Amino acid sequence: MRPEPFVRTRVESRDTSTRIIARILWRTFAFLAVLGTCTRADAEIFLNELVTRPSTQASVEIYNSGPNAVSLHGWKIAGSKGTIPLSQTIILPGEHKVIAGLGDIFEPIGGWAGIIDDVNTMQDRVRYGNVGGAPAPPTFGGFGTVTLCRSPDASNPEAPRRPALDGRFWTLDLTGTMGGANDVPNPDLGRDICINELFLNPNATLADSVEFCGPASAAPAPGVDINGWYLTTAYGVQFLSGIVPAGGFLGHEVDPDLQLDQALRIDLFDSNGVRVYQKGFDGAPPSICYGDCPDGAAPPDGWNWTTSGGGVTFFPLLCSIGFPNWVPGQVCGILQADRSWGSIKQIFHEGAPDPVDARRR
Repeated sequence: MRPEPFVRTRVESRDTSTRIIARILWRTFAFLAVLGTCTRADAEIFLNELVTRPSTQASVEIYNSGPNAVSLHGWKIAGSKGTIPLSQTIILPGEHKVIAGLGDIFEPIGGWAGIIDDVNTMQDRVRYGNVGGAPAPPTFGGFGTVTLCRSPDASNPEAPRRPALDGRFWTLDLTGTMGGANDVPNPDLGRDICINELFLNPNATLADSVEFCGPASAAPAPGVDINGWYLTTAYGVQFLSGIVPAGGFLGHEVDPDLQLDQALRIDLFDSNGVRVYQKGFDGAPPSICYGDCPDGAAPPDGWNWTTSGGGVTFFPLLCSIGFPNWVPGQVCGILQADRSWGSIKQIFHEGAPDPVDARRR
């Protein structure tokens, strides 16, 4: 006699198993369908804004310019000092997503930041400070957190996705916009004012100083008003005042908080936040003063000694803040005579000469 109850029980068990398996397959299919829109092949993920210091606030903003959502599982945020793996998070198309809690992975005066995908490919990176063209964001409490940001914003289809020249597509925002589109103006390096000379005082008896040179033409009389302009280094921000004579020079003391001799680079912004000049001297031979020769001849987008024209248009020279670095007949790079410390101090005590006398020759 056939054990009918046993057969019935087996059929019920088989039906139950089928239903369970069907549910599992359906859920798996639904999950894969969702993941199908989170592909790495379509990933267009870019760095857009960074906070590098203090380490307790270190964070990056990334942007998805692709058509699909992207799973960041297995991705990493990288800095000069380490990497941080990302959790199983998804970034939607057009989303500005902030990744916080990165700790001490960024170098302060110069380094790089990047985002690495799940197959260990660097999707995007930026070099800053004395390591690359972008400026180093300072720690400066007067405006909140100063950020390093892409400009134009990564959401702009005209923006280069991985610019070869970081300095021309990255800048600083004194009032960062983490989590939203960047709203700072694009850099315009070499537009008008140049940084013509740097005075670094190893004896600390005089303030570090910079000399600005005004354009010889297309400048309104009596020159370019730099009230509201500002300088930045990796350590701070300093607002400026004065007028740079057309075709002339203006010396300006540098706030000690900027630690120019340690930052190894300085950036100049106009009153609207447009970065117009940058100069670096990491790798320079020992000297008190460095300057352009001929005046205003160095490239406006340098970030170390070599890229700032070192040995070609940027040299160690006799300190001449407020005066021309070069006169006709002078050979650049050859110091004609030693200048005593007393004569250097006299330049500062007497101030810059009359703008007419200080015109570029």
